[in-house]
Amino acid sequence: MSFNDERWQYIDSIRGLAALGVVYYHSAERVWLRDMPSWPAESFLFLLGRDWIDVGKISVILFFAVSGFVIPFSLMKPGPRPIRQFLIGRFFRLYPAYWLSLLLGLLVLFPLEGRSATPGMILANLTMAQSLFRAPHVIELYWTLQIELLFYLIAILLFAMGWLQRHQAIVALSTLMMAGALAAAAVKFWSGHYLPVALPLSLAVMFWGLSWRYRLAGGEEHRRLSNRLTLLILGLMPLVCFLGYGEGRLFAHEGLRYTLTYLIAISAFLLLTTRLKLVHPVLVHLGTISYSIYLFAPIWQISLEKAFATSMGRSLPYHLSIAMLMAVSVGMAHLIYRLVESPARRLGRRLQAATG
Repeated sequence: MSFNDERWQYIDSIRGLAALGVVYYHSAERVWLRDMPSWPAESFLFLLGRDWIDVGKISVILFFAVSGFVIPFSLMKPGPRPIRQFLIGRFFRLYPAYWLSLLLGLLVLFPLEGRSATPGMILANLTMAQSLFRAPHVIELYWTLQIELLFYLIAILLFAMGWLQRHQAIVALSTLMMAGALAAAAVKFWSGHYLPVALPLSLAVMFWGLSWRYRLAGGEEHRRLSNRLTLLILGLMPLVCFLGYGEGRLFAHEGLRYTLTYLIAISAFLLLTTRLKLVHPVLVHLGTISYSIYLFAPIWQISLEKAFATSMGRSLPYHLSIAMLMAVSVGMAHLIYRLVESPARRLGRRLQAATG
């Protein structure tokens, strides 16, 4: 199975939409908490996107599905030393922009929020695996990157064992992750002890994304396997969410909110990879710079809050404020991509060629 850039451009569009969704949700939440003026329709839209579904979480789930759809095939590209090539490519794809966001977070966010960082916290965050060291995130959304790293590690192990190329093994692993999420949710519901439901659930979605890729690129057997996995995940998702997020009550509102969020995200991914493939150049470009949009948006959001704290800022309808924040996030992400991400990726490709 090949990966043709033109054929899969709509995947970049999904990334772009997901990045905008994350920025919108967190911007709307912060603007709403400041009690800025709004029209009734604006209030309704925000309450819908916060209290009944989680637009930010939908976007993160889309990111996870896209990672499963795309990343493992980087390991399966023809050439020598595929694992080394993969590690070099991923390092230069992720860490340079991440370290810049970490630096700006410490220099900009922490003073604005009155926070302080210890040397141990900074060193742990440099690894992108700070949870292993029980260190807090400099920027809260870093939690998703650690799940990405774990997914890469599992994909490498599967590839080394020859299982990454076997659709049956991917379906079995995604099913196992869903079973783990269900078990963690059940323990959490009946005993009250915390277990990480989100971790196995996110990994299940990522390997489901890989299975869906096999379905779109393969034959009848691939369609059958992926369809079964999709039905399994859609069927178990409500039970996992009600048990894992219902706060001890089976039909609690929070459980319903998580259920709707996951089902909408999965349905959106299915739609955007089949009947509604978006390939507009603007959306594709947003997908190209989506990592920088995602990483740096909190920095611009907090910084611009100082401007919105003035009487002029407080008089703006909050969706106008959100539009301004999103425009700044996209513009700065474009700049960071050109100055940091793109040169780092070119360096990574040169090192891949030199060590291949």
